[in-house]
Amino acid sequence: MDLNIVEQVALTLRRAGEHRQLVPYQRFHALFDPMDPLSSRYAALEKAVALLAGESGVDYGALLSLANGLAGKEFYLRFRRNRFDDYLAVMGSQMHEHSLKKKRRLVEAERARVFDDATLSKPTPRSAT
Repeated sequence: MDLNIVEQVALTLRRAGEHRQLVPYQRFHALFDPMDPLSSRYAALEKAVALLAGESGVDYGALLSLANGLAGKEFYLRFRRNRFDDYLAVMGSQMHEHSLKKKRRLVEAERARVFDDATLSKPTPRSAT
């Protein structure tokens, strides 16, 4: 995987956090070559999120936004995998479809954490080249 695309995704998410903005999925996908498969796009997203998480563990992927304002399915899966107790506290123990209200509560709480994290003195990721 091209490290530059991971850094571009991380930079896009970081800047959005610094400006307290969301990133529409269309903007995320525009970072890639049209021929890049979805699997490589989401693999780059996972690496960028891990790069930005640092010690705080916040999920900058929460800033990606569908037309309805929610994050995509990959955010909820990643959140459940990485912070299961926090996930259960908001979503409950049912592992089926969750209400939009609960999804919105979870993603809005994580976005607030991202905005707080982004305003700290962490430097914006820069290219290693």
